[in-house]
Amino acid sequence: MGISTRPSGSTEPARAQTHGPAQPQAQPRVQAQAPVRRPRWKPPRTLRALLRNPGALLALLVMVFLAFVLVSPGSLTSFDPTLMSLPEKYAPPSRIHIFGADQLGRDVFARVVYGTRISLGIGFGSTILSLIAGSFIGIVAGYYGGWFDKTLMTLMDMLMAFPSILLALVMVASLGTGAINTIIALAVAMTPNFARQARASVLSVREKQYIQAAHSVGLASWYIMLRHILPNILAPLLITASLSIGVAILSEASLSYLGLGVPPPAPSWGTIVNEGKNAIGLAPWVATAGGGAVTVAVLAVNLLGDFLRDAYDPRLRGLR
Repeated sequence: MGISTRPSGSTEPARAQTHGPAQPQAQPRVQAQAPVRRPRWKPPRTLRALLRNPGALLALLVMVFLAFVLVSPGSLTSFDPTLMSLPEKYAPPSRIHIFGADQLGRDVFARVVYGTRISLGIGFGSTILSLIAGSFIGIVAGYYGGWFDKTLMTLMDMLMAFPSILLALVMVASLGTGAINTIIALAVAMTPNFARQARASVLSVREKQYIQAAHSVGLASWYIMLRHILPNILAPLLITASLSIGVAILSEASLSYLGLGVPPPAPSWGTIVNEGKNAIGLAPWVATAGGGAVTVAVLAVNLLGDFLRDAYDPRLRGLR
C-alpha cells in the first residue's frame, strides 16, 4: 500500500521510489582541450635594434674589450710599462714588442694597455661625477624655480662661457696634476651641460598630475625629487652622459699631451702621443699607438651614444 517500513528512530533518508524502469544517467561530454602554447620569447626592442645595427654592435664589443683591459691589463702583456731598456730604444714592432719601443726602450703595447686604466678611468670618473653634480643642481633649480633657479643657472651659464678644455686647464693649474685633480677639473667643466639638461627635463614634468598628487598628500620635497622626478628624467641624462664620455677621454688626452694630466712615468694615451711627437719620422709607431687608442675608444663611445639617443629619444623614434 506504499507504507514505509523504516523505523521511526532511523536517520537514514528515505529513498525515492521510482515507478517504471530506471533511466540511465547521461554522461557529461569531455571535450579535448588544445595544448596551451607559451608565447615565444622575444628580445627587448633595444637589443633587437642593436643586433640590426652592425656599427653599434661592433662599438659595444670594443667597449666590452676595453672594459676587460681596464680591469685586467696584466692578462694581455707581461711587460712592465715603466721598465726601461736603453739598448732597445725605438725598437720597431716585432713579435716581442708588438707596437715597438719608445725613446727609453719601454714596451709601447704595455704602455697603451696600462694607459687604458688611466684614460678610461678618468673619462668615466669625470663623467659620472659631473652627471651626479649636474643632475642635483638642475633638479633643485627646476623644482624650486624663482630666484634660486635664476642664480644657479646664471652660475652655470658663466661656466659654459669658457671653453671646456680652457676651464679644465685653469682647474688643473689651480689644483695641480694627478688623476684625482684631472677628474675634478673635467667634472667641473662638464657639469653645466648636465645641469641644463636636468633643469629642462624637470620643467617638463613638474606640472604633471602625479607630481601634484604627491604634493597634495604632503610628501617631502626631497622625496618627490628623488622618487618621482629623477626616474622620469634619467633616460635623457644617461644619453647625454654616454655622449660626454668621448669628450672626457679627448680632454684627458689633451691635458696629458700638454703635461697637465697624470705625471710620468704613469702611462696615459695623451702622454704616449706627447712622447712620440718628437720622433714621428724616426719611430712613428709610438705616437700612432697612443693616438689610435684614443681614436678607437672615442669612436666606440660616440657610436654607442648615437645609438642610445636614436633608440630612446621619442622625437627621433617617430621619424624612423
